[in-house]
Amino acid sequence: MAKDNKKVTFSKRVVKKYKELGKTTRIAIWSVFVLGLLCSIAIPVILIFKLDSIIFPSSLDGQVYDYENISIEEARVCIGNKCTNTDSNGEFSLANLTYGKNTIEISQQGYETATMIVNLKRGANFKEFEMQIAGRRDFIGVLNLEKNKGKVVEDDLILNLGENSEPIIVGDDGSFEVKNVEITTERVKIQSPNYKDIEVEVDVSQLVIDLGTRTLEVAGDITFDCTDWLSQIVIEDLKISGTINEEEIETINYEQRQAECYIKDLELKDRASLQVVKDGYITKNIEVGSVEQGKNFQEDLQMVREGKLVYTSNRTGNEQIYIANYDGSEEQLLTGNTGRNYSPYFDEANNVVYFLSNRDGKKDDDGDIVDLVYKVDVLTKKITKISSNEYNDNDGNIGAYNLRAGKRAFVKEHPDYPDTYQMWFGNIDGTGNKQLAHTSENESTYFYSISDDGKYVLFQGYYPDSSRNGLYLMNTTNLDKDRIYEPNNEENKYGEIIEFSSDGKMAMIRERTPQGSDLFIRIFNKGELIKITNTASYEYSPRFSDNSEFVSFVSNRDNKSDIYVVDLSNKEETKITSNGKVDNAFWRDGLLFFSKEDDLWVIDPQNPENERLVTRDSLVSNYYSYYYWD
Repeated sequence: MAKDNKKVTFSKRVVKKYKELGKTTRIAIWSVFVLGLLCSIAIPVILIFKLDSIIFPSSLDGQVYDYENISIEEARVCIGNKCTNTDSNGEFSLANLTYGKNTIEISQQGYETATMIVNLKRGANFKEFEMQIAGRRDFIGVLNLEKNKGKVVEDDLILNLGENSEPIIVGDDGSFEVKNVEITTERVKIQSPNYKDIEVEVDVSQLVIDLGTRTLEVAGDITFDCTDWLSQIVIEDLKISGTINEEEIETINYEQRQAECYIKDLELKDRASLQVVKDGYITKNIEVGSVEQGKNFQEDLQMVREGKLVYTSNRTGNEQIYIANYDGSEEQLLTGNTGRNYSPYFDEANNVVYFLSNRDGKKDDDGDIVDLVYKVDVLTKKITKISSNEYNDNDGNIGAYNLRAGKRAFVKEHPDYPDTYQMWFGNIDGTGNKQLAHTSENESTYFYSISDDGKYVLFQGYYPDSSRNGLYLMNTTNLDKDRIYEPNNEENKYGEIIEFSSDGKMAMIRERTPQGSDLFIRIFNKGELIKITNTASYEYSPRFSDNSEFVSFVSNRDNKSDIYVVDLSNKEETKITSNGKVDNAFWRDGLLFFSKEDDLWVIDPQNPENERLVTRDSLVSNYYSYYYWD
């Protein structure tokens, strides 16, 4: 009893002492007590779990692949400090893992590092992992229509990601997913010709980007091919202006996706009258009376290069002269339907066409109808006769001529020596004639060609002393002459004059041999004679290009008639056509126009993959060849 009283007394003393302690001290004592109690519980639990993970460890077998389910080899897979690499099948295995939540990290060059939480159970686990190619992302979202009516039209519905775009496929509930796409911008667009564009700012650090729920507003786009009509090359930097609903707009913005241009997000029933402008091309007009939902595609709106083409055709019965754009559009008959009209030359600066014709029925001294020179104004169609006489100085024949130079060259028989012919030179109207070559007995000049500036003439000279024979270049002012080609009588080789280059610095010559013929270029200031073909075939319709940098000709070397072009800078030859039916060819503004089965076609030698029909039933054999002889 005394002992019990002592215990009570002790307890009372402890309680009394505890109450005498300050509040802070009392809280500290309780904290120590609670902490001790927790430790006494936690330590055994931790020991049990630790023992459990040792007795029952987890393992993870897995496979790593990309968006296309292709296995990724040598990917580094780590959970904590346990790491391994995938094999050739993309498979890996990690043992002695703790079950429960673990952080796994997978890395490989060229892919985004994947870090995620995996929940492992006791024992064996298997999981598959998809890695994203570096710079690529997945997009998700939901699309619905304004007022929530109808199903989304998926035609040309895309996700614009900057430099590329991907189609959007919408589920029945309006949701969509676009996987594994490259993104080059922080602002993506949901685009469709059926709806107004939606622009969304995105966080590119996220591998899966949620675009949220977006409402589509019905609209229409005006679309057209922004390509070169001939070469099909994409044309950029167009200027579009005009009116929309009678409102004048100086600059109308458009978007370009490769070969197609879009004037975007017009309201339904809008009216548009637009002009599409590009330097070097014909302006195209767009007329839309009422914009409809989706693409309002404009047919035949490819861009055609500026320039006019003049050619002849006998579709009306007589040979007549026409002018048109390079694609054959805006064709006009210039010469009516009177007489035979041929050999047109278009003077673009004055918008007139010079040509030869027998339309007036003029006759020479022998009573034969004479071809005279005329010009026609392209705008007014007024025809004016240029020739002031009937060329009786040359038996009613104009002779060799160059309509650009306004000059002619012809022969006269020597007054004292029969069968001896002299060269005369004058204006195409028949005036200003003067003798250029003073020949002696049995000396003659033939086959003339005149330079575009009228300062030089090429001719073929024949002399009693055959060592003097050959092709000559003569200055029409001071009458100086140089032999530019010497025939080889022993090998029976002789030359024929073809034409001057447009810059007047070269001449083209055809050398005939018993085996065939080849083409040569004579560079005047260098005295060089350069062979540019070397075949047994006959090359016909040879022409210098407008810039004198190329030579074209038609050859049947493979038993088919096709155009070949030689680059004079390196003598490389390129076959331009392959249809095998070319009759003739000429240059215009760097393009080659040619006749095929009586139709006129055009091709771009720099991009010869496409040839286009210009017009039917045309004759082009005389066009752009101004040099004629008796």
